[in-house]
Amino acid sequence: MIFHDGKNHGGVKKTFRSVIKKCDVIVVQKGACGHVSIDVAKEYAKKYDVPLLFNQGFGGTGALEIGLKHLQAA
Repeated sequence: MIFHDGKNHGGVKKTFRSVIKKCDVIVVQKGACGHVSIDVAKEYAKKYDVPLLFNQGFGGTGALEIGLKHLQAA
């Protein structure tokens, strides 16, 4: 599991690219992310062919469950 706090140290694209390239699945916390971050995550998920899922809340447990469910089904 790789966690990103959503802070864009030096730019959201640069920050997200290095994280997303290492992922098997991405779970975005919709309640905690802005539109720009979500759009960049979508862009890189498509570019690197990484599944992108959304969790409506803020909780880590919900995000983990969504990601694990997806990986188990794959």
